[in-house]
Amino acid sequence: MSSLPRKKKVLFVYNSSEHIGLTYLSSFLKARGHEVRLSYDPQLFRGEPLVRVPGLVERFDLSARIVQQAAAWQPDAVGFSCYTDNFRWMLGLAAAIKEVCPEALTVFGGVHVSGVPEVVASYPQVDAMVLGEGEEAFAELVESIEDGRAATDIANCWVRDGEEWTRNPLRPYIVDLDALPVRDYQLFYDKVPALESTYLCMTSRGCPYSCSYCSVEMYHRIYTEIGDKTRVRKRSVEGVLEELHEIKARGRAKSIAFYDEVFTSPRRWLEDFLPRYRDEIGLPFWCYTYPSGLDPSLARLMADAGCWMMTMGVQSGSQDVRRNMMDRRESDEKLFATARVIKEVGIRLSVDKILGSPGESEQDRSLDLKVFRQLNPDRILTFPLTFFPGTDMVRRAEEAGELSREERERLENGHLEQGPSQGQLAQNDLAYRKLRIQMGMISLLGGGEKLLEPLASLLARGPTAALVNPLLLATNAVRIGDRKFEYLVEVAFSSKSVP
Repeated sequence: MSSLPRKKKVLFVYNSSEHIGLTYLSSFLKARGHEVRLSYDPQLFRGEPLVRVPGLVERFDLSARIVQQAAAWQPDAVGFSCYTDNFRWMLGLAAAIKEVCPEALTVFGGVHVSGVPEVVASYPQVDAMVLGEGEEAFAELVESIEDGRAATDIANCWVRDGEEWTRNPLRPYIVDLDALPVRDYQLFYDKVPALESTYLCMTSRGCPYSCSYCSVEMYHRIYTEIGDKTRVRKRSVEGVLEELHEIKARGRAKSIAFYDEVFTSPRRWLEDFLPRYRDEIGLPFWCYTYPSGLDPSLARLMADAGCWMMTMGVQSGSQDVRRNMMDRRESDEKLFATARVIKEVGIRLSVDKILGSPGESEQDRSLDLKVFRQLNPDRILTFPLTFFPGTDMVRRAEEAGELSREERERLENGHLEQGPSQGQLAQNDLAYRKLRIQMGMISLLGGGEKLLEPLASLLARGPTAALVNPLLLATNAVRIGDRKFEYLVEVAFSSKSVP
């Protein structure tokens, strides 16, 4: 098409696990004639996928090779998708790449950028930012680049001009997701072929809920400010199946992971999709559900289609903590009913627990053990609370006196090495180490309180306490035949072509 601008070279830089968003940006750019490459550091010891060992992350860091690759290619734009935990790493690479690629536009996007854009704008190595949904905005920004400068009037984009920034408003969400090209899965699979053994698929964007700790709450808020109150957009059944047929024909995927925030709605879509998925694709799959999103007939339909595990966010055994601190309204009875429905149809149940919510008491921790034992899950994953900048949980923690202004500012600048000094995890370190071990024992050993309580107390005080929970998780994964764990191990020890 003669109207298209000059073909541009775009380099994405990323670390850790596969990033679905980048693959959509890549396919959108390639469909418009641009050349895209990925410089990728898997950082296996960063906590994704297996274990967090900061010293080993530094020992095997590939930053120097990424900079060399950028210098050799001389891209027009370098894209960095940031979450809080990788923001400092991205900043360091952006500064180094600008030294060897002075004409390249460094563009930051991702959840951290959308949450605290003014903080990101304070760093001189950042030339431009894309807030919110990025396909259209990033492509327009790239296509406007001439002599290392970009247009300053593109919606969703903030663009630097010397010391000044032009701050453009958001555009509404993309309504027709089927209009987007199939994601460029080979962007990551060419680097780490084993990633394809579990194919990541999203049938929707958004979430009907607004949990206070989640970045989705922040996106709901900033889009509502421009009048777009859309919560969930769904792809067509035909569009999803077309993508999965393409993957199945490649013959490398052993299972599918549906990464929708809540896969188990809307019901009518699932009633159309699941029988066809069973007949046409037939690969086992995993997904997320919400406690109010499942009934016995839908659970049977899911199981019949090949669902082997569902992850249900529970986050706390205390209804008060869930409702007053997390904005989750489900009752204990709804949790128990949904868990029973999942297990009765033969689907494995995985549940999540967040450790250290503001105001969480010793009584709340006792309720955790009671409720999670009664749920009788096949797997429990525990996560220390992370305060994601821009989310309402940060405000609540400050109001509760568990996060100081200085600590919030450190988080906004990507410093996660030291948690809040007044937070629950800091004030009750031993109690939470013990709780985490007890949670790991519930699925593996059945949760007998009289036996596990003294054993967990002993292990929590030992010199290897940090290794106990990963060991419990790994042992339980083997016990239940956890495909996701097998996938993570396969990826960790597979051959790679990086960066």
